[in-house]
Amino acid sequence: MLADCPICNAYAPELRRIAGQYDGQGVALRVVHVDPDLSVAAAARHADLYELPGPVLWDPAQVLVDFSGATMAPEVVIVDSRAQVVYRGRIDNLYAGWGKRRAEATSHDLRDALDAVLRGQSPVESSVPPIGCYLPKGSPGS
Repeated sequence: MLADCPICNAYAPELRRIAGQYDGQGVALRVVHVDPDLSVAAAARHADLYELPGPVLWDPAQVLVDFSGATMAPEVVIVDSRAQVVYRGRIDNLYAGWGKRRAEATSHDLRDALDAVLRGQSPVESSVPPIGCYLPKGSPGS
C-alpha cells in the first residue's frame, strides 16, 4: 500500500469487502504499507482515513516486498500454508490503465485465486500484472 497512490486508495472499499467475505475461512488479509519514507504514525492515519482492514502492517525496509516479489501497489500476494507465494498480481480488472477505470470490474482475480486456494487447488493464474504505482525502493529516510 502506498498512501499517496490514488489507485491504492480507490481499492480500500473492495479490500474491506474481500476481508469481510473471507473472514472465518482461514484467510488472513493484511494491508502492508511499504513506503520507506512513511512514518508509522502516518501509516496509521492513512489506515484509519481509508478504513483499511486490519491489522495494517508497516514494512519500511520492504522485507515482505522482497519476499513476495511485488513491484507495484496495489499488488496483492497470496501466501499458502507452506509459505509459498501462489498468486501475485492485481485485485481485479477495474483499471485498464492509468486514468482508464471501468464502470465495474469484470474479472475478479484475487477472489478467484483465493477461492482456488481454499479448494486446495492452485490458482488458474499465478500472476496477473497490476495497474498502479511503482513501489519506492530504498531504506527509511534515504
